[in-house]
Amino acid sequence: MKTLISIIISTATVIFLSGCQEKLLEKYPITTVNPSTFWANESDAEMAVNDLYRYLPAINQIMMDRMSDIAIESAAGKNFLITGAVDDTFSDFQSWWANNYSAVSAVNRFIKSIELVPEGKISKEKHDRMIAEARVIRAIAYTFLVNYFGNVPFFTNPIEVSEASTIFRTDKQTVLDFIETELTEAAEILSVKYTGGDIGRITKGAALAWKARAMLWSGQFSKTAAAAKAVMDLGVYELEPDYAKLFRYAGEYNNKEVILERIYTVLLPHNFTALVAPYELTGQSATMAINATKTLVDSYETANGLSIDKDPAYNPEDPYRNLEPRYYATIWSPVYRNGAYADTLWGKPIPFDCRPGARNEKGQPCKDILESTQSCNMTGFLFKKYTNPEDMANINACHQNYIILRYADVLLMYAEAQNEISGPDPSIYKAINDIRHRARLPELPAGLSKEEMRTKIRHERMIELAMEGLRFYDMRRWNIVKQVMPDGQAVAQMYYYDIATGEKKMPKWTRCIYNFPVNADNTFSIPFKEYNINPNLLPNNAGWNND
Repeated sequence: MKTLISIIISTATVIFLSGCQEKLLEKYPITTVNPSTFWANESDAEMAVNDLYRYLPAINQIMMDRMSDIAIESAAGKNFLITGAVDDTFSDFQSWWANNYSAVSAVNRFIKSIELVPEGKISKEKHDRMIAEARVIRAIAYTFLVNYFGNVPFFTNPIEVSEASTIFRTDKQTVLDFIETELTEAAEILSVKYTGGDIGRITKGAALAWKARAMLWSGQFSKTAAAAKAVMDLGVYELEPDYAKLFRYAGEYNNKEVILERIYTVLLPHNFTALVAPYELTGQSATMAINATKTLVDSYETANGLSIDKDPAYNPEDPYRNLEPRYYATIWSPVYRNGAYADTLWGKPIPFDCRPGARNEKGQPCKDILESTQSCNMTGFLFKKYTNPEDMANINACHQNYIILRYADVLLMYAEAQNEISGPDPSIYKAINDIRHRARLPELPAGLSKEEMRTKIRHERMIELAMEGLRFYDMRRWNIVKQVMPDGQAVAQMYYYDIATGEKKMPKWTRCIYNFPVNADNTFSIPFKEYNINPNLLPNNAGWNND
């Protein structure tokens, strides 16, 4: 894994670029180029800025949910962070550091190098737009860095190896102020909407929406509400009527809810389906990487808009029937007992049964039997969201785009921030009720207190944004980690009636016991590889080695 020094060396000596086809980021990798001869014209600069888009959050960002209470990594011996089996050498800490500093360094290099394009070979409009796009990408990277590590090394120009090995950490608020300024200024330059070959570029709305997220994550509610309201006032975004469609191929490109997405193509695919879909669909046996938890499943409201413990019409002996639509778009419902509702997998003639001893339509043991192998269905709840039946023929060549920012999240961010500022008002009710209308749920009751509205908003975020990689950040900034993941508690698996005995089973996955490390500012350790090279990064964050 790269350290900051190796990142500086690599970005200073070579630039990786990709050609641009009809749509942005339909990329064909080309060989490395010589920076001294490359920056000849506007086309070179556009090729270079397009390449920076590979630093946007990718679809594997969804996997951050398995470091929360709503999902787990479906492999015995994994789930290191939520079980507390981590220290300053934890590989994810190093990845978070290296990947985001790779983005920062690449943007710094781009902003300096674009000035090499001869005068008259690039229009001022394109020059300014490209730099604004790059500044947003760098701001995104710094947002993640301060979220994970608090005070971090901060630089906006290319730096030499000697500086990288001695640089000190900068106060988190200074970096956040920079992020705010960068996104504000970029939003003034970027267009509200692009067409043709520029579809997929970072827009004014994307800069403002990320500003809202960065400010929300840092608890700056007035700035959050203002940025989110600015997105709302653009008048170009609205909720997609079909929630499930958002996460299918049919919902890609020109969807009015999507503000920014990571684009994939047939030539630049991903293997997400192989990591999440039932083995009965994919034919795999050792690739599954994430399961939903019973905590998430039990948090969905019924079709009547009530929690399952408050709805007299809910039948715990038929637990997956008559739930709200977002549940069915997100989770495959397994067989609980004979006669209870269960999903039928795409192209299959019988309900999805993963209870021990279950067999598929061919009379063979189900490939998704609960906790049957080291990397499989550990909870009984497998994800449907972000998978497509079209991908079953080639599960390692998916090209479903990943939504980084969407309008529903903007509404939720606005509602949360505005409620924290002044308590419930009509604009907050409208934001939340618009989302609930889409889910065919009743409106929130009138007269909620600030605390009651906070609970409602947090619940909506948990459900609306499940399997989008945001719960990890929400539960930490809300300081509820130990509440939703109590130390010593095992992850609950699906309840079911045993096929052989008829006995009701209520198992827990005892190989995943919560012990999530929490310190006062919800930060993680500076990676050992980094402070071992550069002691100026010490003292470490509270509660970690060398603090």
